[in-house]
Amino acid sequence: MRNLIRVEFRKMRCYWMTWGVGLFFIAHSVYMALRDTHASSLNRYPSIEYVLCLYSTARMLSIVTILLTAYVIAEDFSMRTVQNVLAAGISRGKYYFSRLCAQMIFIFSLYSAGYGAYIVTRILSTGKVNTQMPAAEFLTVFFVMALQPLAYVAVTAMISVFCKSQSASVVAAEAWLFFSIVLRLYSIKEVPGGTAAVAYRGPIAYEPLTVLERFLEDFVLPGRVLTFDFFMCAVSAVLIIMVSSVIGYKQLRRSDVR
Repeated sequence: MRNLIRVEFRKMRCYWMTWGVGLFFIAHSVYMALRDTHASSLNRYPSIEYVLCLYSTARMLSIVTILLTAYVIAEDFSMRTVQNVLAAGISRGKYYFSRLCAQMIFIFSLYSAGYGAYIVTRILSTGKVNTQMPAAEFLTVFFVMALQPLAYVAVTAMISVFCKSQSASVVAAEAWLFFSIVLRLYSIKEVPGGTAAVAYRGPIAYEPLTVLERFLEDFVLPGRVLTFDFFMCAVSAVLIIMVSSVIGYKQLRRSDVR
């Protein structure tokens, strides 16, 4: 399995999409760090300065994650090279999960690099290091939010096995992202107390992009990071990864890849 993952990384180095997506997302993170869009929020809640990156880049991270995963995972199906790999004696399980793991490692690295670029840019632009948020909360937010794009990787890999085409996989996976945003409109409920705040109900509350865009108001600002509710955001992402991986693998096992 380890050798197969290395092979996948060597293949990804040859894709222009890998380099383009990586450089674009890091540049986007730097750009968001230099913007003053959330200046008023930072003045009121200085502790959110660095985790604000996850909110600001959530949609772009989700889009590029799905785009790159569909492009890489579905390439062997589009080029009809998957049968050559399987004919070499590699089991379908090792083939599927090595590619999935390689893509998850890359997306986590991209997520971390974008986050690091954002923080370094903020430090250089402000001339100081913000230590308002406790380290335990900061690390918890970092790792729980990191699971959200990894959930998209698993779902997109599953979709790619069904579609067996790069273009179809990209369209289908990005459509799922679009409809998840639309479905929020039908799952919003007002928060009691006469405020303008809203909350999401049902499964859509744990959809990865929804989690990335609601964690500030629902968990960080109320000081509810180290709570069971926030832990459930991690559990939901892990469940999405597990279920999508099982479905994708079973589909590959029974698929005709000739």
